Amino acid sequence: FIPDRPVPGAVLREALELAQRAPSNCNVQPWRVYIASGGGCRRLREALLLAIANGETPAPDNPIDEFPGRYRRLQVDCAVALYQEMGVERHDQIGRLKAFTRNFEFFDAPQIAIVCMEQHFGLGVALDVGMYVQTFMLSLWARGVASCAQASLRVYPQIVRRELGIPDELR
Repeated sequence: FIPDRPVPGAVLREALELAQRAPSNCNVQPWRVYIASGGGCRRLREALLLAIANGETPAPDNPIDEFPGRYRRLQVDCAVALYQEMGVERHDQIGRLKAFTRNFEFFDAPQIAIVCMEQHFGLGVALDVGMYVQTFMLSLWARGVASCAQASLRVYPQIVRRELGIPDELR
C-alpha cells in the first residue's frame, strides 16, 4: 500500500475482524477501538500539536511508566540510537523537540487507531488489550500494511477523547 494513503476499508475490516479473535479472559474482548482518518485524523493531530506548542501539561489517566536500573539504561540506549539515526545531537533542543513531536504527528500516518479499555479494568485486561493490539498489527502486516504502536498519545487523553468522541469511562 502507498504510505500516505488510508488503508482501504475492506483491508482494515479484515484486519479488525481477525484481531477481534484475540484471546481474552472469559472471552469478553474488553477492548474498544476508535479509528480516525481524513479530517478526524488531521484534527486530532492539530489539537495535539497545539497542546504541545502551548506548553500544555500532560495529564495521563495513569502514571507514566518508570524504568529503573538496567531498564533505564536500555531506555537511554534506545533513545541515543534513535536520535543518532535521526541526526539529532543531545544538545540540540530544537531537534529533540521536533523528534518528540513526530509522535503527535503520527509519523504522517493517514489513519490512526486508538485502542481503549474501561477505566476500572486492571492489569489482566491490559494484557488482553496488548494481545489484541499485537494481533491487529500482525493482521495488518500480513495484508501489506505497516503500523506503529505508540504509548505517547496517552499523555493527552482528554484531547484524544474530545476529538474522537471517546467516553470518559475509557482509557
